[in-house]
Amino acid sequence: MTPEEYCRSLAAPSGSSFHYSVLFLPAEKRSALTCLFAFYREIKEGSEECSDPALGQIKLNWWRQELASAWSGRAQHPATQALFPAAARFDLAREHLAALIDAVESSLFKNRHADFPSLQDYCSRTAGLVEQLAARILGLDDPVSLQHAKDLGMAFGFTHVILNLRHDAMRNRILLPQDQLARTGVAEGDILKLRETENLKKLIEFAIDKAENCYNRATSKFSAAERKALRARLALAAISRSQLREIREDGCCILRRRVELTPLSKLWLAWTTWVGG
Repeated sequence: MTPEEYCRSLAAPSGSSFHYSVLFLPAEKRSALTCLFAFYREIKEGSEECSDPALGQIKLNWWRQELASAWSGRAQHPATQALFPAAARFDLAREHLAALIDAVESSLFKNRHADFPSLQDYCSRTAGLVEQLAARILGLDDPVSLQHAKDLGMAFGFTHVILNLRHDAMRNRILLPQDQLARTGVAEGDILKLRETENLKKLIEFAIDKAENCYNRATSKFSAAERKALRARLALAAISRSQLREIREDGCCILRRRVELTPLSKLWLAWTTWVGG
């Protein structure tokens, strides 16, 4: 398996939302985006799966060394072997990728958020930064456009928190804000024990509303040129928002199963976003 094939298997397997969102991009940009998100997935999921945060920190320190090796032409891991040529081609700075490792590291020791500003800061430093790097690959580099891309990244981050509530709970992580749990009468024990309650459904409804508002604010700022450049990311946003609507229509019961769209639905949403952009 080549490094590029490895990245595709990790970030863009056939049938995934990401696969359909990049389907209509030129090959070079599609490959670069796939390599970027494969790298992000490696550092984030690989470290967070460790039961001991200190072990996750050790993994991230290895990635820091690997990143330095990649920029010296000595990458060992297929994700960095594929990422370096893409980073060089699209001017992705090593310090920005290192900042992504720093952001993931800070989350290892924080498995709760007191309020939405805290969660927003987490999403901004992780998904928001990734989205800015993605925007560079897609041809945007001015500060205003990159800030708009970061706002879209925060919406993706909120969505990820909702979709992964069950997975996170099984690792004693509850990223929905503590003050909102208290306000809606949701006990941590119900989430950790995967109990669907009426109060939890109200909390998920509230979280979906916050994510939708974040998508609306982000996308309303895009100029016509930005929308054209970011069609692949807007395609993913359309798929993600449809997934949130499915969760709402299903009664916000996300602890019992993960709500997924059919491949045909994902393809249709990606295509209509692309031709409509």
